[in-house]
Parts: sequence; C-alpha cells; structure tokens
Amino acid sequence: MTDARGWVSRRTKFPWLVLMVVPLLGSACSDEGCPAVSVCNVGELSCQQEVMEAVRCMRGGTAPLPPVSVVSEEQLLARIAGDDEPDEEAERAYEQWNRGLSLFRLAPPDYGSMDAQKATAAEYAAVYFSETKEIMIVDRGESLATPQAVETLAHEAVHALQDADYDLRALRKRWVTSTDSSLAIKALIEGEAVLYQLLVATALDGVDVGWVKWEDFFRRWRSSALEQADQDGAPVALAPVRFPYAFGGGFVMQHWLANGRAGVEALLAKPPLTTHEIMFGASKTDVTAEQSMLRDRGVPVLSNTSRQVGASSLGAWITRMFAARANVPIAQRLVAAQGLLGDVFSAHLDPTSGQVTAAWRTRMQEGFSPEIWPGASLPALRTWVELADRETYAVATEGMLPEAGALTWRSPSQVDDDGRQLTAAILSLEPPTESAGDPLGCNVRRPPLWSDDDASETK
Repeated sequence: MTDARGWVSRRTKFPWLVLMVVPLLGSACSDEGCPAVSVCNVGELSCQQEVMEAVRCMRGGTAPLPPVSVVSEEQLLARIAGDDEPDEEAERAYEQWNRGLSLFRLAPPDYGSMDAQKATAAEYAAVYFSETKEIMIVDRGESLATPQAVETLAHEAVHALQDADYDLRALRKRWVTSTDSSLAIKALIEGEAVLYQLLVATALDGVDVGWVKWEDFFRRWRSSALEQADQDGAPVALAPVRFPYAFGGGFVMQHWLANGRAGVEALLAKPPLTTHEIMFGASKTDVTAEQSMLRDRGVPVLSNTSRQVGASSLGAWITRMFAARANVPIAQRLVAAQGLLGDVFSAHLDPTSGQVTAAWRTRMQEGFSPEIWPGASLPALRTWVELADRETYAVATEGMLPEAGALTWRSPSQVDDDGRQLTAAILSLEPPTESAGDPLGCNVRRPPLWSDDDASETK
C-alpha cells in the first residue's frame, strides 16, 4: 500500500525519555548557531517556519518550507485513497494475496486495500507527500501547540529535506525489490526522521543529547512496538506502521552517535536491504549468494490451471510476527527471525475452483536449525524440512492440494508477453495495489512506558 509518495508521522508518545536521563548540569542543548526550538502552534505559518528552519540547520539541506495544512482523519484518508477509480484487477489481486497470508495467520481472509488504508490512517498524526511536496497534520481535537505537535512537524520537515536531497520515490525505485526490502528502506528513511525528531524533543525538554540512555530508551520502545504488533489482525499490512520507527530509529541513532551526520549519509548511500540487518546487524554470510539458491526453487508447481498471484520475501520482521501467531513462547520468538537467511512467500489461484494456495520457503543461517521455524507447530500447514540445506517449506490451501504439487518447486521468475524470462528477482508485492498517497512517515510522539519487570524480547 506504499508507493513512496507520502511519508507520515505515527501517533506515538515516549514519556519515559526524561526517565532515561542522568541528572543534568546544563540547560537545553541545540546545535551551536542553529535557531532554538520552542513550543508553538504548528497550524500557524510563523511556527511552521521556525520549526523547519531549526530542523534544516540541525540536519543540513536546502529544501524550501513545504505548505502545511491541518485536516481531519477522514480528509487524510480521502487524500491517501485518491480520486482515481479503483483498479478492480489490482484489488482482486490484493484480496487474493491476503487470502494467502491468512492461511499462515498473517491477515484476515477478507482483507481489502480500503481496510488497510483505514487501519493505517488511524495511526497517522501527519504525512509528507513527496509527489506534491506538502505536509498534512491530522487534527483529532487535540491542541496543536504542544511539544508533541512540534516534534511531529519536525519529523515531516526531515522528510521534505530528504526528498530534496535524495528523491524519496527514486530511492525506493532503486532499492526496493520485496516486502522485506521495502520495510528496510522505510526504516532507514523513517529512522533519520526519528533521529531529528528526538533531537528536537530533547531540546524542548531541556535535555542534553549526551545524557540520554539511548540504548535503554530504544529497548523499551522496541518492546512496546513488538507488543502492539502482536495484537494486529493484519501484521503484514501494518508492518510499515510498526517496524520502521522504533527499530529504524534506533538503527540510525547508533550510526549518528558513532559518526555524526556522515554516518547517516553512509547508510543512505548503501542502505540495509533486509529487516534482519536492522534487527540483528549485518550477516557475515554471503546473503546474496545464499538467497539466489533459494530463488531457484522458491515457489511450488501446482496444477496446470493454477497461476501465481505474487511472490515476495517477507523477511525477519514478518517471521517474528508469524512466531507469535504460531504460539511460540515470547522468549523464543526472535530466535526464528534471527536465524532467517532468506525466504520466498507466494500465493497462487486456481481460476477454475477459485481456490487460493500459499507457500512459504525459508532458508536459515549457518548454526540455526530449520526446525526452529514456527510453521512446524501449526497443524494446518504441510511442512517439510531439508536439514542438509537448512531449509523449510510449507504449503497451506483453502481446498485440496496434490502432494506432487507441493514437492516440486521453481524460481519465482517472471515471463514477458513473448515468453522471454525476465530477471529472476522476487516480485515486489506489498501488496499488489498502490494508493494515491503513501503513508510512510511517522509521528514519534511518546509511546507508553514499559516497566522493567515486563516480559521483553529486547532486553
């Protein structure tokens, strides 16, 4: 549902920021020579200019102040949906894809694109639309003259600066090849916006950046994000809302603390392309070579009438969500995600019967048994394990499935109209329909505080 035309702020708060700070000896910090940031009404032009100029000075960049409007959630949803007539074929493909995901408990069986748009729009506090270079702030009856509102606008101002420097749509077009890489690129873009939003937050609170216990801060936030994601009925559709901010923000913050602005620019020049790298760090394995082996046999060969709706790498974050839905104990849910090296998820339709079949093939890292993959615990799945190749593969169907069809696999390559095989890249399907506006940003206001006594996978 994302097409890089919009970058949003999530309705999030982090009240424990001041609890992560040791006693201060100084006052509010800001980059020397940059304008101070103060609480003001972000609906007013003078406030918008003040915040944008301060963020532009802190980060660097030359983007002009984009126009800012205050809208209702309904108006934002209408802007995201667009005025174009719905593409019926794309909507059918989206619904069939979600029927496939539902067989693995990753979506409701009747989930449509409008359902996804409504669910995600409810999370947004503001959006930057790169296509029209404008910011929309969502008015839900709360004051627009609060620290959180200023932080939200600062976040969106970063997206405007990014767009001017890198062209956000071109950045996605260059690097995104799957659902997993889309989440990774989004985490990088949102992570930088989170970074400067937090710098504004510390300035508003009178906190020196160097005094904040950032590791503890992001540990708590990530635990909260995992808890929220585990409650989602459509975890794949809502992954762009849950993953990029706490995880991408912490990832970018680490590089900024180590190397400053140069560290962030290095990430944008050679971005991480998997959620695994953002969650667990870069792999020492030749991931490209290993994944190419997986692509050679990534999707099952079903009946002659069956056609592929789509195929994509879902990655480590979605694997972690799957572990929760397979009732894996909370302390063990990250193990399968950490062990994942590569995967191909595919959905298939038999036009004659209308039956949807889904398959998920995974390959594990060296030292991780394929038997830790959560699908082995779901009786509804036909699951096979190839111990020698560190692979598992599972097939689930709405009807009958020929045994031979489950055991014969092929590359997810595409073929053009003349029968010529195209690049054997995993299809980008996230999902197979695009909205008129892309809600890909974040309002990192302040998420709820977690106690140290709570169960946490990120301790």
